Amino acid sequence: MRIAIIGKRGAGKTTIFNALTGAGASLGKREEHIKEVRVPDERLIKLLEFNPGTEPVFSTITFIDTKELNFREETIRNADAYLLVVGNFMGNVEVEEKVKEVEEEMIISDLDVVEKRLSKLRKEHHKDQERLLEEKILERFKGLLDEGKPLRGIELDKREEELIRGYAFSSLKPLFVVVNEKEGEKGEYNLNLPVLSIQGKLEMEISELPEEERPLFLKEMGIEEPAVDRLIKEVYRTCGLITFFTLGKKETRAWSIKKGTTAKEAAGKIHTDMERGFIRAQVINFEDLVRAGSMKHAREMGLLRLEGKDYVVQDGDVVEIRFSV
Repeated sequence: MRIAIIGKRGAGKTTIFNALTGAGASLGKREEHIKEVRVPDERLIKLLEFNPGTEPVFSTITFIDTKELNFREETIRNADAYLLVVGNFMGNVEVEEKVKEVEEEMIISDLDVVEKRLSKLRKEHHKDQERLLEEKILERFKGLLDEGKPLRGIELDKREEELIRGYAFSSLKPLFVVVNEKEGEKGEYNLNLPVLSIQGKLEMEISELPEEERPLFLKEMGIEEPAVDRLIKEVYRTCGLITFFTLGKKETRAWSIKKGTTAKEAAGKIHTDMERGFIRAQVINFEDLVRAGSMKHAREMGLLRLEGKDYVVQDGDVVEIRFSV
């Protein structure tokens, strides 16, 4: 997942980027800074006991520190979600108003795209079923955008999602808000969006400490967990993401997928050949494997299952894909 960090000038986007990624002094002078952050998961480390001699590979989230707030700009347009930073260093910023301003920019940008595309579609005399459905979806979108409402939260089936994916509508994507507070402050905000109150400068300093020193410093400052961990949990919750695992010959790996993903679709996350030649999946949940103590005992206890292509993968499933191409 790629999350673009957006916001007005002076909000502290780079400070928040540094706090989340630990980039700090390693940043160059590029217009954009990009860094992957691994998704912490203790289950992956535990699974190394069942697959010795392999390297752990965590799921990752890519954060992008953008320069300009322009929803037509390619980097912002191609992001999977947005992290809006609002600076509140003096404690006197109307955070709700700042968020509303940015959402209005999203809506205006999306409405412009919708109106231009609808204009072309309406001029076509002979339309196939796909074009008719596209026009119907865009008319629905236009109605919401004309009312000043974002597209976020609208329900679409898989076919509809595929039809409009190329538009990359900004107000359709998940939006998270980080309020960049001064040290010692923590605000409460009335937003219909996920919002985190973060002491950006302090969190940046924590991220630059050696890992072994961070827990003590967090405790001294009264911070339960780093900002990046809190944000990742919120991203997974809001976006409906879960994790499954594979035990390979060289890697023990975590994979992020959306809830409701089938075994065949999850196979495609690993490799397109696996989805194309999918036969079945051998599945055991992490908790069952730990309880059994080994794959051998799990098999003897009947905890290993063979599932077909329509099996819905669950959080914590350890999956082995059987395929033929």
